[in-house]
Amino acid sequence: MTAQWNHPSTPRSTAALIASCLALVGASHAMPPAAFAAPALGPAQAKSPVAGLPVGDAQLPEKRTVRTVAPGVTHLRIVRGDKTATPARINRTTAGPWQVNVVLIDPKRSKLKLRSTYGTTLMAPDTVSNIAIWAVARVAMNGSFFNAGGPAGFKGDPVGLAVTAGSVISEQTGTAAEQNVIFDARTGAVTMGRLRWKAYVENTKTGKRRTLAGVNRLPRVPTACLPPAPTDPARGPAPTDPRDAQGCSSAPGELVRFAPGFSTRTPSGPGAEAVYGPDGCLMRVARTRGTKLTAAQFSIQGTGGRADQIIRDATSGCVKLDETVLDEDGDRVGLTSSSYGLSGRYRLVRDGSLIQTRGTTGLIGRSPRSLMGRTSDGRVALVTIDGRRVTSVGATLTETARIARGLGLVDAVNLDGGGSTTLVIDRKVVNRPSGASQRPVSDAVILG
Repeated sequence: MTAQWNHPSTPRSTAALIASCLALVGASHAMPPAAFAAPALGPAQAKSPVAGLPVGDAQLPEKRTVRTVAPGVTHLRIVRGDKTATPARINRTTAGPWQVNVVLIDPKRSKLKLRSTYGTTLMAPDTVSNIAIWAVARVAMNGSFFNAGGPAGFKGDPVGLAVTAGSVISEQTGTAAEQNVIFDARTGAVTMGRLRWKAYVENTKTGKRRTLAGVNRLPRVPTACLPPAPTDPARGPAPTDPRDAQGCSSAPGELVRFAPGFSTRTPSGPGAEAVYGPDGCLMRVARTRGTKLTAAQFSIQGTGGRADQIIRDATSGCVKLDETVLDEDGDRVGLTSSSYGLSGRYRLVRDGSLIQTRGTTGLIGRSPRSLMGRTSDGRVALVTIDGRRVTSVGATLTETARIARGLGLVDAVNLDGGGSTTLVIDRKVVNRPSGASQRPVSDAVILG
């Protein structure tokens, strides 16, 4: 079922627009007027909604189409502004056009579950369409920022905190711009903010606890542990064991945990690696890094002095992992098997208040956008804004925040955008990615 209207060229009242939406989603779960109609001006400003997104010039023509994807799930498409812009005016026009797609999910009504996932392995980026097929998802949108410019074999590494089925698969960067989204597939509850992961590996026999520096990423190798280049005649051939290099054992290193979904093999290089079974008991240990893991195994890699710790700790007992995610107040965020999370950059809306981030370049200037947010009554929105086209100019971070609040979102985070911005519904790409084809991405938020 589809409802469609135009604004302001078609003389329909705001009440009629809302009634069209309510006819789709069901009167027993009526959406607040701000959800699909007007700018929500904040929790303390309960003004009557005005049809139209708060972006660009006032009274621009706007066309809206709403359809039901599944019970409790609706897809809204908005086209606002002029039919086209000139290429020279994409970054400065106030007349648009803007093409916005919104999937609104009511966890109380939908039998579909919101999760995040990645492709065949975490380090192998894949298109949103392929991820949707693998996950048997009705809806899929690109998610976390990721290391697209990284070394071969590691380009899918999420840049920031990410969680899959209650397990942390990537730690926070610590940068001020990072904003995280944790959501529960069972209840639909959403937590946003600058979250942080801390973790330890504890020997069950000795009680010794070692701090983990990261998860599913390349561990830092101290310079003293790197073998000299064999082509350097002044230094001679490389030692057969790089850990024999002077000062390696006393150099600060790192402990990094690896899950079986990381890649086909864990990273190779100087250091040590211990592989554990599902009970946390040692299966094997090696004085080098790089191995294959089965679905029931995990490993801990160590570099520098941490490599010696791995060898010593492997001689007795099993290990257990103690991992915690903390919110901005330092309180523990409970993770269960239904917990999932993504990593974004910049908060757009917080507790109904607009967050303005000014600028014209990089992540701040006009670009295609993907964002995730929630309404005051607990519904979750997945939003894309097409950009870098004469048919949709994209949005600055401030424009994106205004659009998010205009859609009735009281909390929202900016996710990876640009060429990554892709929204798939029932195996069809419903937006227009800015590149010639879909960009392979690290992970996606899915509904299925």
